[in-house]
Amino acid sequence: MTAIARRMQAPVEVAPLGAFARRLLFYVFVAIVYLAIFGIRVLPDFSVSFSLMAVYGLCAWLLLKGQANFDVPSIFLFSLILIIGCATILANSGGYFSLPSLLLLAVMYLPFTISISQGPEAERLRRYGLKCFGDLTLGLAVCAIIQYGLQYVLHASWLFNLASFVPDQFSASGLWNHAIPINGSFKANGLFQREPSGLSMLLGLAFVLEMTQARRYPRLAVMALAMALSYSGTGILIAAAGLLLPTNGSALRRTLILLAVGAVFLLIFRGLLNLDVFLDRATEFDKPNTSGYARFVAPMEVVKYGFGSSWWAPYIGNGPGTIQPAIIRYTTTYAIHDPTWAKLLFEYGVLGFSIMVGFAISMVRRSAAPVELKISLFYTWFAAGGLLLNPDVLGLLFGLSALWRAPSLLPIQAAPQRFPIARAA
Repeated sequence: MTAIARRMQAPVEVAPLGAFARRLLFYVFVAIVYLAIFGIRVLPDFSVSFSLMAVYGLCAWLLLKGQANFDVPSIFLFSLILIIGCATILANSGGYFSLPSLLLLAVMYLPFTISISQGPEAERLRRYGLKCFGDLTLGLAVCAIIQYGLQYVLHASWLFNLASFVPDQFSASGLWNHAIPINGSFKANGLFQREPSGLSMLLGLAFVLEMTQARRYPRLAVMALAMALSYSGTGILIAAAGLLLPTNGSALRRTLILLAVGAVFLLIFRGLLNLDVFLDRATEFDKPNTSGYARFVAPMEVVKYGFGSSWWAPYIGNGPGTIQPAIIRYTTTYAIHDPTWAKLLFEYGVLGFSIMVGFAISMVRRSAAPVELKISLFYTWFAAGGLLLNPDVLGLLFGLSALWRAPSLLPIQAAPQRFPIARAA
């Protein structure tokens, strides 16, 4: 067994990473940023997303060309997750559970057991991927600003719901709030995202990337404006998670500068853009029927409710796919969301939660991505929403971080050098 593990981790000669690898990585980010409303419907209530297909296409090509290998610790943790999933199905066989939910989890997290072979070619491809994501998201930010302004001219409902033009067999699964009104207008969703929170999430990650790499201030301004027009706090929290934690001396200075710039931006545009909405969001955590309460407070009540359903529920959970039916049964007068942490605790118990979080931390820790981006990605996956089985978020976690193994696995890594490009817009 030891010999097999050594052979799997041993360096191998690989062909150079060329244009085709770049094209496949580009397709991954295009699918995430601009094709979120599309999918291939395979069941009446389920569509395969283009981002998942793109990730598997990239993985297959890298493996076939010998340019990626399986990570033994990741395979071990992935196997433990599946074992816990099977155990909770057996324990809850007398009640409701969803086997397709466990199979979907297996399909979506299998790519995270591989990492690309190290070397200068892989590093150039990684930097190309970061640049692609930044450029594509900047285009989405421009679309969001134009969309928000056009609503005062066109007054057309399709401006915030392009999905209405997509045939059902090519539409993404799920129900989404495309057009969300606020003070007589609609929140921007960037035309191509399903909800304003999706736009805000992408912009928050792109903002972190731009701040830690090229730091082109015109781009940062465009992203900040588009994030404000989404009127969603998701991106702000994602950016704050990565940029405001004082991980070192320079990060502390950056934290103080960002807080000062944010305060100035709020004072200048508070009345023009109605930014009091964001200040009001900060008080939502103790108010039922608000987004903050539904995302961060109410799920804990559902978890407590689920833990009381059986003696084994706190340890191995209530079974895959059970939290949404439980939320319906757990009748309340307020809305409840199912963030990743709550879904894991409810469905897979403390054991499944611990293994899955350990799996995610190991993926982030081994990555060559900037530490700020890794923190933001982990927060996005863990707490930003019901994203445990979201293919677009998992595609970001894979393409921006998990695929790229760092040269060293020391606990503290220096952030990679910035892109060697000019600071022009």
